[in-house]
Amino acid sequence: MKLHISDLTTERQLRSATGLTKEKFEILLVSFQESYETIYGKTIEKRTSESPNNPTITSYSELLFFNFLA
Repeated sequence: MKLHISDLTTERQLRSATGLTKEKFEILLVSFQESYETIYGKTIEKRTSESPNNPTITSYSELLFFNFLA
């Protein structure tokens, strides 16, 4: 079953999947993005554009959401 962050259209669905409200998810997303760029030295868009493969996860919100599911 494929589940994307964009599939979660209500506050209740997001809280059920992540345990966070939309507001708290957005706050965490800012820190996650900063950490990602510090670690890799590039944005996720730059890294995915340089990939020889076709990446499935192409945004910070999808990557953060994937970490909740993993």
